[in-house]
Amino acid sequence: MAKKYLIGITGASGAIYALTLVKALKERGIPFEIIVTEAGKIVIEQELELSWKDLANYAERVYE
Repeated sequence: MAKKYLIGITGASGAIYALTLVKALKERGIPFEIIVTEAGKIVIEQELELSWKDLANYAERVYE
């Protein structure tokens, strides 16, 4: 059985690391889900100048 990963994104700085990780997992066909806090959504949008939904589109499932 293949492992599935759950990636937590909080309000801490470092959204670029989350983006890099989800892109790498997606490229390798590794299944993952994302859980994101409200503060995490803000940090993604501020640090990456990207909608948090754009990052969420990489995941199989997103928990808010």
